[in-house]
Amino acid sequence: MGTTEEIYIEPYQIFCTEEIINSVKILKFGILYKNERGEVIKKVEDISTEREFVERLTATLNEENVEVCHLENIVEDAIY
Repeated sequence: MGTTEEIYIEPYQIFCTEEIINSVKILKFGILYKNERGEVIKKVEDISTEREFVERLTATLNEENVEVCHLENIVEDAIY
């Protein structure tokens, strides 16, 4: 009989969308929040075209265990 191993997936995750503007592909990064069942609860799109910025923000949200109700305000504060 094998052993079972729990896999923890961070609730806040980065995602990417692309848009073509004047024949140029633009990558835009956002953050989504998934509950323990893996269902997307909240999604903030088009935060930045700078992947590293959104990755750092996502990591901070996970490290600080931020409640999802604060996500939009934190993103707004980080941008401005």
